[in-house]
Amino acid sequence: QRAQLTKQLHELGCKTTQLPPSSTETGMAHSLVHGIQQSLVDVDAWMIALADMPAIRPDSIHALLQALQAGADIAVLVYQGRRGHPVGFSRLYLTELLRLEGDQGARSLLSRFPVTEVVVDDPGILLDIDTTLDLDALKSILN
Repeated sequence: QRAQLTKQLHELGCKTTQLPPSSTETGMAHSLVHGIQQSLVDVDAWMIALADMPAIRPDSIHALLQALQAGADIAVLVYQGRRGHPVGFSRLYLTELLRLEGDQGARSLLSRFPVTEVVVDDPGILLDIDTTLDLDALKSILN
């Protein structure tokens, strides 16, 4: 399944990377830092997306990209007053991103720095699939 997903992402123009099997570090931050380190050349911003959130609409991702291109240094999608994913960070926050540790990802930056909220009509930005109940909720959104 990993090979198929990697192929599909490459066909869409995405670059992928995998943590080394010998890595002893754990937590979301470790994965995030690894990804950023692999993409330091010629990158102005990063969009942090979670793989277990398959219902995010392409137009929501495009709206986040537009906010970053318009100069937002941190941009987050919002649906009905709730912040969701993905989240975008400009190069201004590179040092902060590379210092992340633990399992909180970049959430701490959202509470410490100014954030541009991008309102979208997309409940998928809030729905991650961790349980069968989550999967049922996804099915109801897609139908």
